[in-house]
Amino acid sequence: MLSFHARRLPDTKESGFVLPYVLAVVAILSLLTALGAEALMRSQGAIGEMADRNTLVWALDEAEAGATHVFLTRPMVSAGLDLSNRPVDEAELMMGEPLSEEGLDQADIWSATGGVRQAVIGDNVVEIAYQDADGLISLNSADLPVLTAWLKSVIGDGEEARILSARIADYRDADSMRQFLGAERADYRLARLSPPSNSNLRSFEEIGHIFGFAQKRSLDREAFMYTTLFATSGMPRKAGIPVQLLPILSAFTGNLTGYSDDLVETQLIDSRFPSERAQFVLTATSPNARFGLRRVVEIERTAGAADQPFTRRCVAEYPVPAGTGDPAERHAPLQSIFSAAMDSR
Repeated sequence: MLSFHARRLPDTKESGFVLPYVLAVVAILSLLTALGAEALMRSQGAIGEMADRNTLVWALDEAEAGATHVFLTRPMVSAGLDLSNRPVDEAELMMGEPLSEEGLDQADIWSATGGVRQAVIGDNVVEIAYQDADGLISLNSADLPVLTAWLKSVIGDGEEARILSARIADYRDADSMRQFLGAERADYRLARLSPPSNSNLRSFEEIGHIFGFAQKRSLDREAFMYTTLFATSGMPRKAGIPVQLLPILSAFTGNLTGYSDDLVETQLIDSRFPSERAQFVLTATSPNARFGLRRVVEIERTAGAADQPFTRRCVAEYPVPAGTGDPAERHAPLQSIFSAAMDSR
């Protein structure tokens, strides 16, 4: 008869280490697997965001090209751009002369006070707001009282608005003479900041380089709606003043030094036609994108020019939450703008 006897392993110090070691290896492998999966998900998310951005940039490019074509080729009327196909005097059109609105339907006028039109580019929808730049507050030429009034409306503090407006003026002027409450090279050097450019601002992002603005969290990109980088005049004028600026401008009637009622009336009302400078705010959204994309471009056209009929600069481009529509709720109906302009391309 066979008999089996259990064999006893010799007693060693390592015999109790095997199981914890295996468990530790399994835990490490599990952690590495989880980290790898998380990294893969992040990579896929980044690739998806890049694809979304590329799609939205393409839609913005197409819509901007169409809006530029319309701005350069359509005649001007007192309220904005004439989108109808009525016959016009070619000589007047070449010289940029504004035309009469008589007989025009309101749907055929793209309002220069923030009128919004819509372009459908593939699966993307782009809303385009057209604003006469001369009706906006110029960061490069507005008088100090105008800048102060605008900043106060944004940040709510009148004294701080005076300080920041003086610093904008010192940053953009060509001299090194410090204005009251302003900041020049010595102030920037003490704060270990890059010196002021002593020239016009080139983008909204450059505002963050001005002494005192980097800490102003309330001054995000949306705060610069209704401002322009065109050096227009000391005060907004022409027919394109948006209704959102009227409460700010009304403060100039008898309340701010240097502006009488008559002068304000002259500057606000005397120029009844939009200028040759336009600001377009384009907002692209897509049903499949995780975010929208907004672009602010400024275009100046030269009537009758044989060479370089327009200049263009992009002053801002940034993401917005998915589903974002018209940034300032300007009260114009959304209509297709490119039925003729796109066909002609």
